[in-house]
Amino acid sequence: MKSKSVTKTMKNKTTPNKTRAADVSYCDFCDSTDMRARNVEMKMRHGGRDYSFANVAATVCQKCGHRYFHASVIDELERRIDAGRSRPAA
Repeated sequence: MKSKSVTKTMKNKTTPNKTRAADVSYCDFCDSTDMRARNVEMKMRHGGRDYSFANVAATVCQKCGHRYFHASVIDELERRIDAGRSRPAA
């Protein structure tokens, strides 16, 4: 069975701490200090299903591209999935 990819946009109507980037000053992978706050696409697996979200706040290493997400952002995405507001990307 073929399934369609569904992207859910994270809206800024949540409280500010739920959409902030992670507070990271250096990259654990390459030791770079060139870190920038960006909105990125995030794919995650939850409950055995794959989900894709657009415009998710992250801190991104400009040297290697590793992305860091604030725990409250992950919690908000999982809450939205559990509430049935997002569909699997499958």
